[in-house]
Order: sequence, then structure tokens, then C-alpha cells
Amino acid sequence: MLYLTRLPIDALVARREGLKDDYALHRLIYSLFPLEKKAENPRILYADRGVEQGVRQILVQSQIPPEGPEALKMSTLVIPDHFYSGESYRFEAILNPVRKEAATGKLLPVTGQLNVLEWFLDHMAKWGFLADRNTLKAFVRNSRSFEKGGKAFGFGLLQLRPIRAAE
Repeated sequence: MLYLTRLPIDALVARREGLKDDYALHRLIYSLFPLEKKAENPRILYADRGVEQGVRQILVQSQIPPEGPEALKMSTLVIPDHFYSGESYRFEAILNPVRKEAATGKLLPVTGQLNVLEWFLDHMAKWGFLADRNTLKAFVRNSRSFEKGGKAFGFGLLQLRPIRAAE
């Protein structure tokens, strides 16, 4: 079972929670899941959807429901199993594309809109889906960086919306 949580962050919440950078946001989100439950179901993904009417919108997908203070005003929905039975979906993916340098094994960032698009097209089949090359668009955003204090992070979130016959 999967859960989708909307976490609105206004200026008051940001100040109270000390959200000064992306790592502080990461810590806040992971703090919503008790350690013993995270160990059993570690898959927690989130996306910053930007600011809407002065409130930063965060979406969190998890295999366990979050547990947080009422002051955060989170709302959580269960994603029903039949959601994944559709034939076609519109999607948005937030990714951090890298390529492994053959000589050193070092991971290097993939840069530029066309390179990112080609990287995505090369990887989608092994991720278990195919996208329509004629309608696929890539948007390259500015990089974000922060000190992670020895923690390792994954990055990537695929957001889906079923396509109905009328679309």
C-alpha cells in the first residue's frame, strides 16, 4: 500500500522547523516516520512542487503513513491499487541524471536539455515503462547542493496521472 501526503509549508512552519535549506527539509520529512517503521519500509520519496499563494507545497510518497504534529497540517491519502491498472499515464519525473565515467567509475552529472532527454530515453525501459518520444519534454532546472553530513541520498520521483479516454 502506498500513501500520498501533502505537506504545506508556510513562513511560520518554515521558521518554527528551521527550514533554511534542502537538507533541513529532508530531515523534517524523514522525521515524520518513526525509525522502527522506516527500517521495515524505507521507501520515502518527496517532491517540492514550489510556492503557491505563499505556501510551499511538498508531496511525499511512502509505504507507511507519516506521523507528525497537527501544526504541520498534513493531509494523507491512500493510493488505491487500481490506480496502477491504467493503460496510459501522463507523468512528471524529477531526476538527478548521472553517467559513470568508464575510466574512473566516477559519477558525472548529465547536463543540457538534449543530453538529459537522451539519458531518460536510454533508461526508461529498464525502469519498466515506455514514454512517447514525440510528446516527451525535458526541463533542466538549476542544481541544488547541500552538506549531507555523511548520509547517502537517492533522488528521483515519478508522478503519475492516468489518461482518461477523453484526453
